[in-house]
Amino acid sequence: MKVLLMAAALVGCGSQTISLRHSALEPYAEEFYTDAHLYGVEARKDNVSYHIAEPPLHAETPNAVGLCFYGEVSSFILISRTYWNKATHNEKRALMYHELAHCTLGIKHTENPYALMYPMVHSPMYLEEHLEEMIKEFFEGVTK
Repeated sequence: MKVLLMAAALVGCGSQTISLRHSALEPYAEEFYTDAHLYGVEARKDNVSYHIAEPPLHAETPNAVGLCFYGEVSSFILISRTYWNKATHNEKRALMYHELAHCTLGIKHTENPYALMYPMVHSPMYLEEHLEEMIKEFFEGVTK
């Protein structure tokens, strides 16, 4: 029910769109857009909202820590409050980049367990060592 209400809140009357952007997520989103621009990737910025919510985020994926609900007109991201409150900076950054890649670029999951778009959370230790490389490989792959 929360998902349906959230979707209804995103699109207002006519062409007006209501933006729900949680302030804790905003710096990570801005960093994603900056990196995308540096790599020559045009990421859809308008009509993408992001919010922190109580888990489970969706009945079909009860263990998800982040979800993108992609739409032609608008998209939104839900991030698990429980995960976010315990996550390191790199875990937060990787999660937001992953979900923004879905919602702004339409990128799907990969089977490569070392990639940013792998559908499982990477360990903080792995991200500490490899996140910059993962981001570089991701954006370079989008531009090919």
